[in-house]
Amino acid sequence: MHWNDGWQVYLGTTWYEVTGTDPGTDPAPTADLDGNGQVNGKDAIEFLRTFGTKRGQLHYNPKADFDADGVIWKPDLIAFVKAGHFGAGLNAVLQKAIAEIDQCAG
Repeated sequence: MHWNDGWQVYLGTTWYEVTGTDPGTDPAPTADLDGNGQVNGKDAIEFLRTFGTKRGQLHYNPKADFDADGVIWKPDLIAFVKAGHFGAGLNAVLQKAIAEIDQCAG
């Protein structure tokens, strides 16, 4: 599937449809999780795949652990969103994920 066709992203118990164009920005190096020189939807999918994991667990990716505390959680998600320059559709999904985490924690 190409970005222009959209993505489905699963967060917790909810599927989100993400559509739009992929800006393929010049990234802050830390947001380019797949190492292709661009920050785009593929990096977001990689980040979300690692979300909630701890060092030593399947899918843990140290590149996604922005605060290097061994757990990929809300602070890492916030850092990832700030480091990447995503299109409006994907940014909205990531911001919604942050809000849902806040609701669960509160």
